[in-house]
Amino acid sequence: MRQALLFRGTVNDAGAFSADDRFRWLAVLQIMKGKRVEVTLRRERRFRSLKANRFYWGWVLPILAEYTGYSAEELHEALKQKILGTKDTPFGPIPKSTREMDDTQFSDYVHHVQAEAAQLGCAIPNPEDVA
Repeated sequence: MRQALLFRGTVNDAGAFSADDRFRWLAVLQIMKGKRVEVTLRRERRFRSLKANRFYWGWVLPILAEYTGYSAEELHEALKQKILGTKDTPFGPIPKSTREMDDTQFSDYVHHVQAEAAQLGCAIPNPEDVA
């Protein structure tokens, strides 16, 4: 078993792990019986929701694109660079990515985009104001 397996679950008050997919967890433990293993434990990250992504690509960027005349993709790249900054590569700097943001980080990013748009005079609604 070379591939790392991901299990989500809860650690109870007694410190015991309870896997969401208990059957799969127990099956893997049987397979690994008697073998040395490496376990990494971390808090579960909540990645941005599909709803948040739809709002950004379906409302925020299209409204800003209509207002500025640039494409959604061009604006996305420019906004990432302005708000998030860049990271260095052997070929020069590139904008940091929104891909790995959790829901809170992505919400903050969208609010920054809305503020940038407002400075141009472009009003972008909040997610709760759109259907």
